[in-house]
Amino acid sequence: MKKCRKCFIEKDENEFALKRHVCRECLKLKQREYYKINRAKLLEDKKNYAFNNKEIIRERQKNHRNGSKRQEILDKKKKYYQENKEEIKEERKGYFEEYRNKPENKTRQKEHSDEYYINNKGKILKRCKEYDNKPENKEKRRLYSKSRRNIVRQRQNEKRKEPAFRLRHNVSCAIRRALKKLNIKKGNPTWSKLSYTPQQLKIHLENQFEEWMSWENYRFV
Repeated sequence: MKKCRKCFIEKDENEFALKRHVCRECLKLKQREYYKINRAKLLEDKKNYAFNNKEIIRERQKNHRNGSKRQEILDKKKKYYQENKEEIKEERKGYFEEYRNKPENKTRQKEHSDEYYINNKGKILKRCKEYDNKPENKEKRRLYSKSRRNIVRQRQNEKRKEPAFRLRHNVSCAIRRALKKLNIKKGNPTWSKLSYTPQQLKIHLENQFEEWMSWENYRFV
């Protein structure tokens, strides 16, 4: 038995690294705390090392993957993932959100996807056509379109009950009809040219209401 100098608990000697007086569990906690405090610096150092030693790292990884302990390594990784599944998921989620939200990464992703599409346009279109021509995918698309139409219709009906939406629709139609009589095209959305929003118009009209007026007896023009 041996006493840990960090947690002061007596433990079996197997719980200690060679020539260490602190148990493995306490060492892990210490390393995690250090990583949290110095995460940015450590990642930067790791990135610089990887950039300056690409060939060495590639060779080492190749030997590591194809070595005699390959299966043992895979089992160890799998076990660690199962034990820390939620923590790993949260960490990955946070990393990818942070990565995606950076403006330079958004630009890089768009450029990469545009370049890939230009270089592989024929292949992509062929793959899409093959996918669309499969009977099961045709049925899926038909059912999706049907359900989508119902959802859109339902939302439109709900919106039509809202005064602001109805005002927006009616004002746009009235201006379009007036301009059409003069053979003039709008060119841009009506509300982008007006100095107020449908909600502001609604509030203004409500202030002009008489006692008998309400949105319930309002009708489309």
